Amino acid sequence: MKENYWSKKEEYVRYLINLGCFEFYPEGVTLKSGKISNFYANLRKTTETLLSASRLGKYIVTFCKEKSLLTYYYNPFNYTVFYGVPEGAVKAGFFAQFAYLYNTHKVLKKGSYFTPGSLYYLKVKENRVELINLLELTIVVNYLKELFVEGSLKVDSIYGDPESIYREVAFLLAGKFYEYSGKNYYLPQLRKKPKDHGLPEDKYFIGKPYGNILILPSKLDSFLDLSKPLKILKKQHNDIKEIITSPIFYDSSIKSRINESILPLDLFLKDLISLEVIVIEDVVTTGSSVIKEVQKLRSLGLNVKAIIALYDRKEIDVRKKFNEQGIFYYAMCNSHDIMPKIKKSKKEDF
Repeated sequence: MKENYWSKKEEYVRYLINLGCFEFYPEGVTLKSGKISNFYANLRKTTETLLSASRLGKYIVTFCKEKSLLTYYYNPFNYTVFYGVPEGAVKAGFFAQFAYLYNTHKVLKKGSYFTPGSLYYLKVKENRVELINLLELTIVVNYLKELFVEGSLKVDSIYGDPESIYREVAFLLAGKFYEYSGKNYYLPQLRKKPKDHGLPEDKYFIGKPYGNILILPSKLDSFLDLSKPLKILKKQHNDIKEIITSPIFYDSSIKSRINESILPLDLFLKDLISLEVIVIEDVVTTGSSVIKEVQKLRSLGLNVKAIIALYDRKEIDVRKKFNEQGIFYYAMCNSHDIMPKIKKSKKEDF
């Protein structure tokens, strides 16, 4: 069996192509390496909306399960968590963790035990590591949904301050709103600093803001940070209508309940034997960026189990570089899987 084979690969490749993740640009696009390429892979489109991000999370969990990277038996001392490389793969890491949690609960309903490691989402802020209990956070989000549910019909995009837990609250709230309204919500994420390579529309945001934007702020600065890039985008695309917020999100009791779901790493590890991290990168070219991130995670006391690439450009063999770091590396698909399909789609519907 081929090393990069998995049961859903053909379906996953169709999903990526149908989202428009691969395009040819006659004028060329500048890559992070500085190289100019006529072919550009934009895997951030996979997490632009709630439904596409949720589907990606399920694909990642299926892939990892088939590669024996996930456990579905009860082990209170060994946790596995997903971590998306900032900034492009952050949402992929979250939705993979949520899909893992959902999947293990399905196993539990069938009478089997499940690993409690699926309950936690890993978040790294500067030099601090936190683990977020997704079940506890979901309970709070259910309460928020009830307070704001009618407003879900007016909302098109949901944005949470990326420097706080409100980013994760925004993702969960989008899911709860979807259950009520049936709408697919956009999940824009503001970059820490403007991107100086790639496509112009990706300069300020990972996933475009659209329509009426609900902002979940942890502080007033969230509005100030957003104002300039939103004004620029509004002039360029005219897709942005109104910014919406609510006093609900400033309520001290709500903030307190949200913060209760956060556990610092040192307290979390006190009774654990192992916390294993699966690192997700959207596009791998040379592997240098993801190796730097792995080194950072290790310096913070985390054990990196494997690296998963959503797409490998296959320009060089990066596996050797990762093996030298003592890390397993897997790509869910690569350019050899994609190129024949794209060429075929130019002649007939794929």
